[in-house]
Amino acid sequence: MTRLARRRALLIGTQTYQHPDLADLPAVRADLTGMDEVLSHREIGGFPDVLSVVDLTADQMRDTLSAFLSSSGDDELSLVYYSGHGLRTPDTGEFHFIATDTDPADPRRTAVCAGFVNDLLDYRCLAPQRVVIIDSCYSGGYVLGFRTSTPVPTTGNGTISGAKGSSGRSGKEPTALLHSSGCYIVSSSRSLEQSFQGATPSDPSVFTGVLVDALRTGEAGRNGPEVSVSDVFEYVNGRLCKAGSEQTPVISSNGVDGRIILASRPRKPIALTDRRQPTPGTELPGSATKSAALRWPQLIDYYIRCLRSESNSWLSADDLDKTFVCLRGRERLLVGDLDSDHSVPVPAESEAFLGTTATGSAQLWAGYPVVAINSPVGGRRGRSDGQWKIAPLLMRRLDIVEDVRGRRLLPVGPPVPHPALLRACMSEEDAAHFAADYRPTWHAGGRTAMTTDVRNLLRDDFAIDEVQELDPETLADHVDIHTPTPGARNAAILFRMADDGGPNRSLLADLGDIADKRTAIGRTALSALLPDSVAPTEKPRPRPEPRMTTPLACNELQEEVIRSSMTRKLTVATGPPGTGKSQLVVNLVATALANDQTVLVASTNNRAVDEIVDRCQKLVPGSVIRTGSREYSRERQDLASLTALLPGENQNTVAAQTDRAMDELRAHHMELDRAARHETRLLAAARRRDSIVADLATHLGIGIDAIDAILHDADLIQLRRRAAFASYSPLFATARCDKLLQRLGLPPSSTSWEICKLLAQLATAEIDWRTAWHAGTATADDHLVETGRIREEAARTSSIALVDSVVRAKATAGRSLITTLLNSSNGRTWRPRADVLQAAPGWAVTALSARNFPPEPALFDLVVIDEASQCAIPAVLPLMFRAERALVIGDPMQLTHITTLDGPGRVTAERFAGVAPSWLEQRKLDYQRHSAFHAADHAAGAHTVLDEHYRCHPKIAATANELFYQGRLRILTDTRDRPTDEAITWHDVRGQATRQRWGSWVNDAEVDAVSELIGDLVRNGVRDLGVITPYRDQATALSRALKGFGIGVGTVHAFQGGEHDVIIFSLVASDGMPTESIGWLDRQPNLWNVAITRARKRLYVVGDRRVWRTRYLGSELIRAAGTGSAQIAAPDDLWSRLRDRATDPSIDRLEFAVAINAYSADAVAHHDDGSTSAYLLDRGCGEDAPGRHLRLMLRRTELIGDPRRSVEAYRIPAWRMYS
Repeated sequence: MTRLARRRALLIGTQTYQHPDLADLPAVRADLTGMDEVLSHREIGGFPDVLSVVDLTADQMRDTLSAFLSSSGDDELSLVYYSGHGLRTPDTGEFHFIATDTDPADPRRTAVCAGFVNDLLDYRCLAPQRVVIIDSCYSGGYVLGFRTSTPVPTTGNGTISGAKGSSGRSGKEPTALLHSSGCYIVSSSRSLEQSFQGATPSDPSVFTGVLVDALRTGEAGRNGPEVSVSDVFEYVNGRLCKAGSEQTPVISSNGVDGRIILASRPRKPIALTDRRQPTPGTELPGSATKSAALRWPQLIDYYIRCLRSESNSWLSADDLDKTFVCLRGRERLLVGDLDSDHSVPVPAESEAFLGTTATGSAQLWAGYPVVAINSPVGGRRGRSDGQWKIAPLLMRRLDIVEDVRGRRLLPVGPPVPHPALLRACMSEEDAAHFAADYRPTWHAGGRTAMTTDVRNLLRDDFAIDEVQELDPETLADHVDIHTPTPGARNAAILFRMADDGGPNRSLLADLGDIADKRTAIGRTALSALLPDSVAPTEKPRPRPEPRMTTPLACNELQEEVIRSSMTRKLTVATGPPGTGKSQLVVNLVATALANDQTVLVASTNNRAVDEIVDRCQKLVPGSVIRTGSREYSRERQDLASLTALLPGENQNTVAAQTDRAMDELRAHHMELDRAARHETRLLAAARRRDSIVADLATHLGIGIDAIDAILHDADLIQLRRRAAFASYSPLFATARCDKLLQRLGLPPSSTSWEICKLLAQLATAEIDWRTAWHAGTATADDHLVETGRIREEAARTSSIALVDSVVRAKATAGRSLITTLLNSSNGRTWRPRADVLQAAPGWAVTALSARNFPPEPALFDLVVIDEASQCAIPAVLPLMFRAERALVIGDPMQLTHITTLDGPGRVTAERFAGVAPSWLEQRKLDYQRHSAFHAADHAAGAHTVLDEHYRCHPKIAATANELFYQGRLRILTDTRDRPTDEAITWHDVRGQATRQRWGSWVNDAEVDAVSELIGDLVRNGVRDLGVITPYRDQATALSRALKGFGIGVGTVHAFQGGEHDVIIFSLVASDGMPTESIGWLDRQPNLWNVAITRARKRLYVVGDRRVWRTRYLGSELIRAAGTGSAQIAAPDDLWSRLRDRATDPSIDRLEFAVAINAYSADAVAHHDDGSTSAYLLDRGCGEDAPGRHLRLMLRRTELIGDPRRSVEAYRIPAWRMYS
């Protein structure tokens, strides 16, 4: 590349930090001044425009980056430099830039993520040359985007952060994944390395110091008068390597043709003067993200434009001159063969077509080459009407502009794949990732390079035939539909993208209604997403404490979520796999009904909705009515059943019984809490006493037994008084201390003063121990367990009776309302549906069927939105508008929402709606980057993580817990009725993955291996099986092969929300598969997480061990398959104490760290009568609530016991090891 005359730079540094865990970085100011001077110096960088700022808030940093990159021109070099702390989140590994107000425990809200900066570089920066230089710990993680292929070491607060100047390096560098084309990313260290400050506070950082020196002296440009980015990197890397530095710079590039010239080589070294200081953030204008008076109409308009831009419509070949027109001559618009004003004249053949083009939201595009089909693509299921449909492989958005020469076509953004072809040729998830990652490889006017790129796409990615030889120099003047072969034609078209919304039609109508009724948003849960944008329409009503009603088991965290959902406008919960999310929703629905409230359950996923409805209906028929599309709706049947219900028990009587049962259950929880607190006090006193005894034994040179004898015979209060008096003043204490030691029968010592102080402390500790011992009587574990079981069963039984009574009473009283709805036209009339909520207060629906209910504000008291991580933000707005309160449940580590919206479409939507990208990022409201869960989580400010896992075999759950949840889950799966063989097995299959025509990947060898494995399992009596694969065509091949078994087969997306006793996971990848395709799969932790956690009892992974042993996620599963079925605890001093106390003469053999029922017992005693005793040491509650900790320990003790196998389990409180 040539050196561009227009050169702009933005230098950002964070020197001082408000959070105490982040050390200030004095070197940052020197970094900024040094970079400013070498870039702006006319003999070096020659940048006329350099903005240097320091200590910005996160909002200011987003605004500054957005303003700088969005204002770039298409004829300039744009450079961004950052110096300061950096961190990576442990779950996704995403790199974050740290601002002066960042809280390292909450980087998603208070730092600036790499994904946001990537988006700015990709879609909003027009500069053909872009350079990003980062001097920060873990800055190599920037080029990795959202997903990394390495484990991330964590600190205590759940994030990883580093300060320049600290030491250490760890880990291996994963393969870089750079999103931005035409761009260099230079990082000061690898993604798991730290970066370092200079030798003194006034010196620049190590990396930046060498970088500035390279430019200042010209040492980096030895091969000519100009210095490129790669020249600088090679010089800096070489210098640091030669100096033995512990940080390794990283460089990545994409779409860079030739060299990007960063500076000139000065004729002689230039001395720097540090004359210009960076502007502090306190002197910058207020953040636009806070000061902008953005209102709901703008945000809704933005979402409407995004939804319309995501059309996936084919064009009919019969609609020539109506929806499209063929272009003639040479292709100019996609290849970028433009006039000096970056536009082209309107072609003569399109004048009439453009004269009829609708205005408003209609979108004009150019496309090449045209793909024509007349049957379902690739033989996919669907009815063929024989009509030819067309869509261009690539398309580019156009604006119509006018000047003195007349109307002209102005391309906007880069060429992108057509959504219809993406969806036809790829799975939904593959299509979304391809749309996000695709970048053209040709340069303006490069028709030969464009032809090569297009042919590669047709052959390798879409498997589409080239029916006509592609030649963009000489376009066909029509789309050939006479040749019967589907495939690509050498035709270019100008066309209008359909903007009727397609499957989003109802959602668009809902959004329009909300915009019209925006003054009522303040009364609804929707207002919580933008609390500052809506004035409250009425004073908030105090909400009474809800009557808890739990027909299913309910743990403490689930109860916390239910209480919050009944009283707060917005509640957010994270539900990892198997943590009782459905159980929570059922209990919340029951609580809402028992409190005379209406409730709507919704999800994007029909399976999730059906599961909730089925569980509710099984407990209390008629409690929740399923509505939605005709295919899934059971509405009329459920409503008709309600009309047949007879009155139930007296509601007040049942309510009183439920209240009493819940009070007794709460009393049991208080009993657990008291018992746990008593044990905590005993343990603390015992450990303190034990520590002092050990110190005394060392000072006196006697055994611990001798000290215990002193305590046994002494008057403790008197001993404490005398020892404290004797050691009161070191100056006069020696004689007093020697006298006291003599009275106690201890020899005098040169450290008698210290000994007496320890004696006073020991007496105090012994008094505390004895006081704690006598303060409470320990309740037997068996009694606690049995009482809890009885109380929980009583709460469940009475709760079911109460909900049944409520449902019957409302249905009986509102029978006429139900009948009116049944008799209305197709049951779709809004007024009867709103009225029927009095008689049927519980409903369930998919998100896109929300319009079955009238768009009235706060129509429901509560809406529960499940699987929100898979849900786009606009899809939940109508749901939240229809409810006063909302519970949003999701899991960022499971499957995310999918969109094929292209970057230019997002930019256009933002521009026309008047919404700044930094504003969307700060509130997590970006249509493409953020899900409904992200938006709700940010708005709520906090969320509750359901952390008790009940579904998977402990080995399977532990693997997912380590890989995706940093060990935060408590695994409580009951395995006592499950097989004892290995839970995870790797089947090594060395096949060959092949790309299918019009589709994705298939590995026939794995299909055969899975078929053989299924046959073996079925013959051995296994019936509940599922087969999962990442690729749609592999799922199709497996379905055909397994047709006779009646087994569920599908992609990972099809299985979210499902589970089976046995899951077989076919990975497909082989040695012949492109590296980037395998790398894409390895960078999808969400996909692996869902696949792994569908298995209740066994997980079989079918794949090529050679391919996966060098990939992070694959290698971790290989490792898990080769280790035992239980996690064994590490030894500690309590084991030796337990051994010393195991004096029962019936014990034949005592073992430590033994796996029982896939859990680890601290010790197992084998008795001479053949019975076994398993012991679980209770080491204390730590940070857990005491009562909850004791409940969990009692449950874990139950799980390692099995009376059927003569195994009795016992919990041993740790304090007993000191008694």
